[in-house]
Amino acid sequence: MPKRSTPQKQKRTRTTSPSGWTHITKGPTPHLPPHHTTALQHAHVHSHSASSPSNSTDLEAYISKFRNYYVPQWLASTCHNNLSSLFRNEIVPSTTRHNRRITNCICLGLGSFTSTSSSSTSTAVANSSWQLAALLSIVAMILLDDDDDDDVDKEHNKNNNNNNDGISERKDPSPFPIIFQDPIFTPTDITFLTEHLATFLPFFLPHTSTSTTNNHHHPLPLPVRDTSISISVVTDPSALGMIDEGTFLFAPHLEVGVFARALDGGEKGEGKGGPVVCVGSDLGGYVDGLLSKHAEEARAGSVEVFRRFRDGREEREMPGFERGDWCVALRVYWRKGRGDEEGREGEEGVKEMVRVMEGQRL
Repeated sequence: MPKRSTPQKQKRTRTTSPSGWTHITKGPTPHLPPHHTTALQHAHVHSHSASSPSNSTDLEAYISKFRNYYVPQWLASTCHNNLSSLFRNEIVPSTTRHNRRITNCICLGLGSFTSTSSSSTSTAVANSSWQLAALLSIVAMILLDDDDDDDVDKEHNKNNNNNNDGISERKDPSPFPIIFQDPIFTPTDITFLTEHLATFLPFFLPHTSTSTTNNHHHPLPLPVRDTSISISVVTDPSALGMIDEGTFLFAPHLEVGVFARALDGGEKGEGKGGPVVCVGSDLGGYVDGLLSKHAEEARAGSVEVFRRFRDGREEREMPGFERGDWCVALRVYWRKGRGDEEGREGEEGVKEMVRVMEGQRL
């Protein structure tokens, strides 16, 4: 006779923050403390939940593993450090300097991180978990956007007595939308994303006092723009129509035809300009290499979509990750600002003038 589950299993739902400042109670759905909740701790969750219930035992086990293994290991990795440097030093300053604000995040094709089906390998499940941790860390960097830094600092100094956390809060912050879409998500995946993922955001944000967890030492370097997040899971292909010029698109190793549609303005190719920032496949092989034929077979016109997308973007190779291969053949793209292009043209003009003058001397 199969062994019946006992009520003792419910005790495993106790979850607490390693940092000691995010409090999660017993039960499968964690919540934030009822008092003294700041913008740094606040996370809204709006969800399109699955109709079928998830396996609570699997969910509890995954919450524990994501909190105690994937999050700290990712934060301690050189990949995270290098990616953080890229976003803080190049991408976020470039997008804000040219008024190209990142207004939403859309994640396509993440894959299942809780599936136990025979078709899901342990490597694929682990890679999806690493990708989820990476996405959340990038969102945290976006939320710590230093746009209008001086103005925020002035406002903060004016209201310093009313804010003991040292954080400048927006008076009426709107949630930052994170939208997930993958037809292979399990009910457990959806429950974790919509009911639990938001509680992990504070782990990726710097605290006013330095955290010593896993050597993750980050003083608070920037004012907080908006630390509320709104998480939803939508059915295929709804998310494609939500991509616009303010989108951060996270789509590692997405099927080439779907990737082309995403970069071409969504499901109907509405020409919305494509995402301002994208983590996705290296497009070089599709544009100039042997994979161009494959891209055209997957979706006619894909090569031109990829070429046009690359022409308007800066790009860098995704930093290597020591605990998995999911970063291989990925690139980080972000839209060039008009000032960047004009600056390069000016530099080239100066160089050309120098060459002409040197030629005249000869």
